[in-house]
Parts: sequence; C-alpha cells; structure tokens
Amino acid sequence: MNSVKGEYHLEKKEFPEGTLFIATAQPLANVAAYLLEPESDDGLLVWNFFDRYVVSQWRRELQTYPVYRLLKPVNLVKESIE
Repeated sequence: MNSVKGEYHLEKKEFPEGTLFIATAQPLANVAAYLLEPESDDGLLVWNFFDRYVVSQWRRELQTYPVYRLLKPVNLVKESIE
C-alpha cells in the first residue's frame, strides 16, 4: 500500500477541459472527500488508484497529487455526469 508525505500549498490553477469536479453538495460528499484525501488511511492513494499520476516510471522526481480543493465558491462551466 502507498503512503504520502508532503505539504499543502495555495496556488491559482487553470484546469483543462475534461477535468472532473466533484461537488460536496451531494449525499455522498463525505465519502468522496475521504477517498480523495491523500492522508486518508483507506483512500484512493493508498490503493494505488493514482499511481500513473504520482509515480514516475523512470525517474525519482517528486510528483504532485492530482486532486485540488477549491477554497472559495467559483463559477464553473460544468456538465453533469449521470
């Protein structure tokens, strides 16, 4: 199983078209937050879901965890996936 060490930092970021956004105004918001939290003891990082994003195959450079948290409400162009 994977574990992670690091630090959080604030940054402005533009996301490409096709980026997934998971709203917290939904019945399973706590489950989504738990699964996406990098320090969760049973989240997606622990179960290698993000390996292709955070593990470099040929180098030992540090990678950025590919999940971001919005701290303020923003206007998003979004399409619902059902």
